[in-house]
Amino acid sequence: MSEIKLVIREGKCDISGICHAAFADRVVAALCDEPETIGELEAAMERFEFPSEAGGFRFFKSSLDDQPHDAGIVIIDLPARLVASESTYSSLSHCGYVAYHDGHCATGLSVSYHISDNWKFTHHVEGWEFLAAKRRSMRSANPPMDVRTVVYGTPLLEFIARQSYDALAEFTAANATDDPDGTSMKRDDLIRQIHIRWMLTKRDDLRGLSPREAMLVQHDYVRSCIHDRQEQWSQSLKCPQGLHVQSAAFRYAGFGLSELVMYYEMVRELLASCFEPPEDGAKITERPSTAQEFVSTIVPQLAEIQKEWMDAPDPEFYNRTPREIIHKERARLPEGVSGRDAMIDCDCPLCQMQAEQPGPVFWWIDGCNMDEDFAFSFHRTFEQWEEEQRQFAEFSKQPTSAGTRKESEPEKMDRLPGEFLYDDDPGNTSELFAPVDPAELSTTIKLFKIGAPLAELIAALKQSPENRTMIDRLNRNFGNLREVAASAADDQAAALLEPVLNGFLESLADLRAAQPALERRVAALQGHITQLFPAQSD
Repeated sequence: MSEIKLVIREGKCDISGICHAAFADRVVAALCDEPETIGELEAAMERFEFPSEAGGFRFFKSSLDDQPHDAGIVIIDLPARLVASESTYSSLSHCGYVAYHDGHCATGLSVSYHISDNWKFTHHVEGWEFLAAKRRSMRSANPPMDVRTVVYGTPLLEFIARQSYDALAEFTAANATDDPDGTSMKRDDLIRQIHIRWMLTKRDDLRGLSPREAMLVQHDYVRSCIHDRQEQWSQSLKCPQGLHVQSAAFRYAGFGLSELVMYYEMVRELLASCFEPPEDGAKITERPSTAQEFVSTIVPQLAEIQKEWMDAPDPEFYNRTPREIIHKERARLPEGVSGRDAMIDCDCPLCQMQAEQPGPVFWWIDGCNMDEDFAFSFHRTFEQWEEEQRQFAEFSKQPTSAGTRKESEPEKMDRLPGEFLYDDDPGNTSELFAPVDPAELSTTIKLFKIGAPLAELIAALKQSPENRTMIDRLNRNFGNLREVAASAADDQAAALLEPVLNGFLESLADLRAAQPALERRVAALQGHITQLFPAQSD
């Protein structure tokens, strides 16, 4: 009971054939890339199985054969966004895992997927043709919308030009005062208000949605798809394929987190350019006095500013341009770099551990510099945003929250600048120091539970240049521990573990004697090391 009838429909083209039910499961998983054609579906399947030169559907016939076989039947109607199935092998749904097929057999690599809510799943095959026809008709009447032609194109630039013209008179009046700080605040407030107005104004060219609403329609779905690829990359150590740039899914792709943040920064750049003084070096050089001439003159200049900004490499993002970052996320590919490339502080023990890991380190842009108004949030509704604001306000009022408790004078005297302060006892309240059974922990977790508090100690020591020797010594100790602990199965490495631990503990003892302000924290770390490696450090 492992074979199944698979039917795939593309417009007026139908193919059907008998295949292993696991193959049908992988075909359904490939719907996460929102294929419009059988060719796009076959290309999407490469993420779930090694491609065959002859094609995955080489044994299928051009026919509509919806008679169940063996384990049942799966019908996929691409234009209708419909999956109808009756199967004793699996229960198909919008999300799940399938085993990657290497061309010979299924492997131990489980690949996760999420399929858009635009797809309808039904486990009743009877009447599927009527349901498919109804869904095809509905989808034909409401085709995909290219949101980017509006939010990046002439509609955006004209809106900015018109709004800026109306606001410049007010800004010019404020600029005539002798209060430069007040002028700057007035300019920033005007820019923010225009930005909010753009994001929240409902538009006919967006089918009655505001730019904000249109950009968030598939936001959660895109983030899920990128997370699935992150998980696959972490396990396979190979970047999975993304959407093809010619595919419908790429052309009408939703907006991910990085693009929303990049978009925010781009609009602010365009607005700020409109309010720059018309002096040498200003990005906008011509500003006619009448509204109509102003708009027609400013729009081309804004388009050029937009292009330059989109193609400017940013050192903070590994010299990637905003256009490259957006393009990659639009293809649903995660941003990954090696652990060494992602290192922020070469003195940080956790960064050193990260650099030694074989897999990628993922990064994204979190929007921490964006204004906190609802217009720029990632919540779908105002009520969700309002609830988050309420929870944040309550959290900020908690007297024992980290960073809000006032230190007593003895506490201030008992720690170095830069040392982290826990709520109650800065020497021994971290969960990292909670009692554990070493046998239940992997070597990596043990090293992390040592590296985290060690990183805090080194951060405190870096406040004074004379501590350089001790920092290097502690990093050597931790590096030696990582090397021998990771090779503990080797007899020679196991024999070295005891002297390495003793050397580490000796360095901490010297630090404890030399830095009384860190005595409690160092003592806690010493006890933690002996707890995690009891036999070797007795």
